[in-house]
Amino acid sequence: MKNAVPTTSVSEDMVHRTFGIKMSERKIVRLSRITTIIAGLLGIMISLLSESFVGGVVSFAWAGMGNTFSVVVLLTFFWKKTSGVGVIATIITGFFSAIIWTLSPLEAIVSAKAGTFFLCLIVGIIVSLMYPDKREDGDNKVFA
Repeated sequence: MKNAVPTTSVSEDMVHRTFGIKMSERKIVRLSRITTIIAGLLGIMISLLSESFVGGVVSFAWAGMGNTFSVVVLLTFFWKKTSGVGVIATIITGFFSAIIWTLSPLEAIVSAKAGTFFLCLIVGIIVSLMYPDKREDGDNKVFA
C-alpha cells in the first residue's frame, strides 16, 4: 500500500531501505503516524517560538481572510436577516481592518485575529439591519 504522505515516504525509505529494518505494513503505518505527529508538534513549536516573517504573514492572512469569511459564513447560515450589502460590507471591513489593525499599536493590545473578527461581525449585523434584502414574496427564507 503506497501513500502520498511525505512522512510515509520518509519513514519507509529511511527505516526500511536505508537502515534495512524489516517492518510489516502495519508498523510502517504506525511509524508514519508517529512521524506526522512529531513533525506537526515541531512545526507548532517553531511557529510559536519564532518571530519570523512567515508567522507574521500567516497571522495577517488569518486576520484578513479567515476572520472575514468566517463571519460571512456564520452570518449567512445562522442569521436570516443577513443581506447582500451586509456581506459586502463585512468583506471590505475585514480587508481594511486587517491591514490597519496589524500595522497599528492596537496589535500589541489585542491580536488582529480577534479584533477583526468582532469588527466584521458588528459591521455585518449593522449594515444588514440598515440595508435589508428586499424580498418580492415577503418571505425572509434563504432557500425558497
